[in-house]
Amino acid sequence: RVHRMYADKGWIRFDGLLVRVRDVLRDHPMVREQLKADFQAIMVDEFQDTDPLQYEILLYLGEQPGDHCQQWDAIRLVPGKLFIVGDPKQSIYAFRRADIQAFDQVVAKLRQDGGIVCTLTTNFRSDGAVLEVVNAVFDRLFVHEDNVQPPNVPLMAGRRDEEALTTPGVELCVVANAGEEEWDAERATRMEAEWLATWIDDQVHSGQQWVVENGMCVPLRPGHVAVLLRKFTNA
Repeated sequence: RVHRMYADKGWIRFDGLLVRVRDVLRDHPMVREQLKADFQAIMVDEFQDTDPLQYEILLYLGEQPGDHCQQWDAIRLVPGKLFIVGDPKQSIYAFRRADIQAFDQVVAKLRQDGGIVCTLTTNFRSDGAVLEVVNAVFDRLFVHEDNVQPPNVPLMAGRRDEEALTTPGVELCVVANAGEEEWDAERATRMEAEWLATWIDDQVHSGQQWVVENGMCVPLRPGHVAVLLRKFTNA
């Protein structure tokens, strides 16, 4: 009844649009052939967040002229027509049917048809001293498992516009309860905040910490410090 009501009113959901586009491309060779000719090159960003229906649509559009294969995994692709950019570790749309297994299957399909995989490893946002810590942590956290978890790809720093850090890029601190008194969440938050405030105060007044500002080394002052919090509760 709901389907009939939608049809009577001319309504269709986003998923319904995808299904109908896929079905038209799969079942109507003349339409597919025309659309294949209309798109000479296709570039898809954030490919990890596309779903299997969208994969099929893209592969049908990337098919060799004159072919009309119904099964997406048997399609012969035009060399160089599809260009995709994606990182399966960044996938956040599983609720929209994005799926790392499907992602891997499509990448394997592209490679099978002569495509190449280029890994982007240069980071232009972070200092090398920061990336050393990030790489070390993520190498332990991202353990490769087929169709579940992709491996970590270590990053390297890009060009340096400023002088390298003279101190470690990151210090890791775990605030732990060494006493017998049990901590609740409020007490733990308070202890962490007190430690952080003391650490900042020590860094600012030590006279040994310097930063590059407008091309010059200047002593660290409070205005150079930013505190990033996961949640603003009890800040």
